[in-house]
Amino acid sequence: MIGLGILILFYFIEWVTPNFSLANSLRNATLNIFRWPISLFSRVYVGATNITDIFKVSQFKKENFDLRENNLRLEQELENLKEKELLFNKYNELAKLLPTLETLPVESRGYFEEGGRSYFLISKGTNDGVALDKGVVWGKFLVGKISEVYPNTAVVETILSKNSIINISVASNRESGRGVAQGTVGLGLEVVGFPNNIAIKEGEKVLTSGLGGILPPNLIVGKVIKKISSDSEASQKFLVEVVLDFTGLEFMQVIKN
Repeated sequence: MIGLGILILFYFIEWVTPNFSLANSLRNATLNIFRWPISLFSRVYVGATNITDIFKVSQFKKENFDLRENNLRLEQELENLKEKELLFNKYNELAKLLPTLETLPVESRGYFEEGGRSYFLISKGTNDGVALDKGVVWGKFLVGKISEVYPNTAVVETILSKNSIINISVASNRESGRGVAQGTVGLGLEVVGFPNNIAIKEGEKVLTSGLGGILPPNLIVGKVIKKISSDSEASQKFLVEVVLDFTGLEFMQVIKN
């Protein structure tokens, strides 16, 4: 707009001033008068343009960052879906190992060891049919029993807890070879009351006996490590290693029937 006004002013000067040299002098004088405002306007315009460009670049960077964040979130959601699908498939595989038991699959909300206790917090409770003293398994392996239950969660006391006592038998003599196993956190299980007249072999499989009716028979408890009693004692004592790694369990099954 300023440039157009100056151009019109030049034509007006030449029209009213017949003398060429006088017109030229007036034109130069006019240029000198408007040179500083024009220069200032040009700098302000260029500066404003640069500021606008900087703002656009900043906005673009923010949008690009938001897109990356959204992509990362979507990738994480996809990974979570894949993990849930994997868990579902593993649940199905475990269910095939226990065809005679009705079980409820649950997820672990954390494993804890404290004060002689070894326990899990699980994802389901009374609203899902979980009840006190129900056995908890991973496939054919015994994990423990429900010790506390709430509407949407429950506590599984594992067989490693000091207050866990279960009736066991050995695979080589399930009828006569029976005893009681008590947990010892960090050391496995200690079996007491086992008949002296039955030989025990290291590595032999230890199972639930089913006595008492709380747990079904033939669930895997662990394997014999060593005998810890003398021949003079009235019954045998031996240590049992739990073969499951409880710290790595992400899911398990609650026995319903």
